[in-house]
Amino acid sequence: TVLRFSNVYGPGSLAKSSVVSNMIKSALQKNTISINGSGLQTRDFIYIEDLVESIIHASLNPYLQSPVHLSTGEQTTILDVAEQIKSSLSKYIVNTPSITFSSALTADAVVNYSSPTLLQQLGFPLFRPFSSDLIDRTVKYFIDHLSLL
Repeated sequence: TVLRFSNVYGPGSLAKSSVVSNMIKSALQKNTISINGSGLQTRDFIYIEDLVESIIHASLNPYLQSPVHLSTGEQTTILDVAEQIKSSLSKYIVNTPSITFSSALTADAVVNYSSPTLLQQLGFPLFRPFSSDLIDRTVKYFIDHLSLL
């Protein structure tokens, strides 16, 4: 079975160059969170623990057809991600980062999310939607591992 992942975030993503990881690293290192474009573009974010559960589910169910896109079906704006990261960081650091905007990337998708209907039909565990609680866990992980940045 081929599994396609939406935008994965969570503890353990220090080496990733994902939206969430890049924003947290930039906030901690440069005290700024940069957004390309208006920030109104959307993505479908999946938390790492949910991803691991789905990989285990797929490995235990050889009847699955390929490919299966692992997603929540929820659209979250990039601006909302930045604001939640900023809010979470304010619990740990004195100088909260600023959010800055630059030109949109040429090939950047405005809307990018997938339907979880097939996942539900195949009995996959449900993914939690992007939330401040899960961002808090992710930010805490980055802060606890600052020496590795």
